[in-house]
Amino acid sequence: MIRPAMIAMMKAILLSLAVAALSAATASASEPLSADSLTAAFLDYYAKVPQEKIYVHTDRGDYAAGDSIWFRIFVVDAASNKLSDRSKFAYLELIDNTADTLVTRIKIKADSAGIFANAMPLSPRMKSGSYTLAAYTRWMQNFEQDLFFKKSVNVVNPDEGIAQPVVRSRVVNSIALDVMPEGGNLLAGLPQRIAYKAIADDGRGIDVRVWLLNAAGDVISESASQHLGMGYLWVTADASEELWLEASTADGLSCRTKLPEPQTHGATLSVNQRMGTVLIQPCVTPSIDINRLALVVAGSGNLLAKELTDLSPIRISSHSLKPGVINIALIDRSSNQPLAERLIFVRDTDLVDMKATVAKSK
Repeated sequence: MIRPAMIAMMKAILLSLAVAALSAATASASEPLSADSLTAAFLDYYAKVPQEKIYVHTDRGDYAAGDSIWFRIFVVDAASNKLSDRSKFAYLELIDNTADTLVTRIKIKADSAGIFANAMPLSPRMKSGSYTLAAYTRWMQNFEQDLFFKKSVNVVNPDEGIAQPVVRSRVVNSIALDVMPEGGNLLAGLPQRIAYKAIADDGRGIDVRVWLLNAAGDVISESASQHLGMGYLWVTADASEELWLEASTADGLSCRTKLPEPQTHGATLSVNQRMGTVLIQPCVTPSIDINRLALVVAGSGNLLAKELTDLSPIRISSHSLKPGVINIALIDRSSNQPLAERLIFVRDTDLVDMKATVAKSK
């Protein structure tokens, strides 16, 4: 499962690449870019402003004071997902979450294979608690620190003893409902998925039933959360229609949230992955000329561009895509700006087939 922090990191990288590549390469263009020109603009930007991603593998997640954290760090190019040769050194920091202070920082040099491997010794006097490992390169410091790698580790000092967790029953007094139209915007007259998440006053998700209501309070459709208060339902909203989502828990707690006002001008993308196929459905209001749009698939070593002639679904085999987090953007070739974008994760299907056998004792 992709962590929200990693999704945000990849979204920042890929969307910034898209906007910057198109704006910088085509600022003086008078005609809409072709699919080939879009591809060339991306490649040109990747070459001029490379970015790095960094990953850290540790030997485990729990340590005793006085142990060493053994690790391997991989630095890859953000566009190709291949090992980067730009940075020869990486930096690993250990941060005390309770005191919000830096405990130690080490500098690691890449080996001949481009891998950063070493150990971070922990002081025998370290306090028990939760700590954060943060990794970055000097090149990455030119960009936002949100792109740094971060991982939580736990340290226990035996001299302090092991604190036993206090188990408390969950008490919830109120709930709130976040709503998120797929693609970011709710468009008038077009069927769209509306994702929602119910959150209790303790900050955690809570399972609910959800009803879609009109201004008169009539039920249009209903849904049930699938996991930790998260779910979705389909909505087709009129331009002047006022719609609400009402959520209710099994204990009778309820709340209402008004949906965003439907827009009469805009675009979104609906994306599904099923049975080895990525199905992409552009959703565009009549005010936008479809013939001036293009679909761009970029990230993790992938780069595809297709000019649109209609709003037919676009199918891409998952096996033709390199694994990783991929950005799918709907581009206006006139203004050279993305109108809508989605992130997907493609798993590596080329897995190693490992078999283990147990030798019989004599």
